[in-house]
Amino acid sequence: MSANGAASAVAEALCDARAEDVCVFDVSARCGWADFAVVATVPGLLHGTHRLVCEQATRFGLREVHRKKRGLCEEQWRVLDFGSILVHLMSAQARAFYDLDRLWQDCLVAR
Repeated sequence: MSANGAASAVAEALCDARAEDVCVFDVSARCGWADFAVVATVPGLLHGTHRLVCEQATRFGLREVHRKKRGLCEEQWRVLDFGSILVHLMSAQARAFYDLDRLWQDCLVAR
């Protein structure tokens, strides 16, 4: 599966998991380490959605590249690195504060 197809499938899985305002960005021209970024607002705790995304990504042959122990500060924003795809799981407050949507607005592929 292509990175574009995998990013779209991860976005669809996030929508099924009731994540809000899921966006896929083609960041390949602006980022040297990833081709796509998926950004989603997650109501509630992020760890359940994190687990679901990892399970779904495994079905597409993706694995988390850089795993680390999670801290309490990551209950506002978690970044899952699948190599060519970065998945940003954010609380509504973190998403409004960091405003990745504005940063990558010209790279939007799908909402």
